[in-house]
Amino acid sequence: MKKTKIFAAACFLLGLVVVLAGQSEAFPPFLVKAKKFGAKDCTYCHLNPEGGSGWNQRGQWLIKEKQRRGADEVDVEWLAVYKPNSGQSPSGEPAATLSPADQQFIALEQQWMDAVVKRDQAALDRIMGDEFTLASAFSTGERTSKAQFLKNVLQSVKGQEFTFHDSHTDLYGDVAVFKSRVKSKYTFDQDDRTGDYLVTDVWIKRDGRWQVVSRHSSLPVKGPPKG
Repeated sequence: MKKTKIFAAACFLLGLVVVLAGQSEAFPPFLVKAKKFGAKDCTYCHLNPEGGSGWNQRGQWLIKEKQRRGADEVDVEWLAVYKPNSGQSPSGEPAATLSPADQQFIALEQQWMDAVVKRDQAALDRIMGDEFTLASAFSTGERTSKAQFLKNVLQSVKGQEFTFHDSHTDLYGDVAVFKSRVKSKYTFDQDDRTGDYLVTDVWIKRDGRWQVVSRHSSLPVKGPPKG
């Protein structure tokens, strides 16, 4: 009888540990830290209650702050200096003019460009679809494949800064067309290609996440076209 009670007590304690561990895992550490700033759930920084890709103005500010500070990851403590009524998004546009889709894809685009700056091949491979192609302002007719893009990033491109503005996103089910201007500071084989580019990117949603499959970039014509 005594052994039975001990066994039952042990089972109860084991079950309690499992439950508590599950609750701890289901409660993101970021949310725990952000509670002192007023967070109640993941929508404090994310567009989705479950978290993941897609950030509101506060979340985008944290991403931009990470880039500004040159940090490896976001620190929730930065929210101590965040001003929610600043009226500006990380892209420099009035936050009120940005739709949830615009906010989501500006964040995705920034993740992509952050991976370029860091030469993070694993992140680039995850963000870009295998069929990705690039038609750039410097191409002479050929399109750059994903493999060539990755090779260029690792060997030729030295990115310093990519900032999005005048952005707009059109959603067509699981397809998104993102149009924006991008202030870029980077070199290609020591050739300075700093400029304010026009880009059109196509994203496709697969298995619950977005991948970019196409980019077209160009430099605006300076002054009225000739002839």
